Amino acid sequence: MYTANSIRKKKQYNTDRGKNVLLKLTFILVTIFILLVLITVIFTLISSGNNEIEYNQYIVKKGDSLWSIADNHYGNKVDLRKKIYTIKKVNNLDNSIISPGEQIILPIN
Repeated sequence: MYTANSIRKKKQYNTDRGKNVLLKLTFILVTIFILLVLITVIFTLISSGNNEIEYNQYIVKKGDSLWSIADNHYGNKVDLRKKIYTIKKVNNLDNSIISPGEQIILPIN
């Protein structure tokens, strides 16, 4: 037989248990959120580091090509295709056509 008092105690127990579960779940979610924010901030700081690139200005001469400029500026120790791609990118060039007298910038290694 259930008495009114035992039913109230059981309801109170269930309510307290539900509050505890909700409190634990909230704590876990907040902890995960804080960890994600910290990880994001750490990786952002690491990747931003000192990414400042220095450049040299170069005035294109008659007979110059991006290939010859890259070869003279960087030498054989680097992949010239990558350097030419970078030169085109930083100078907003759609193709490899350059004209004498044109100023381009060359990233320093």
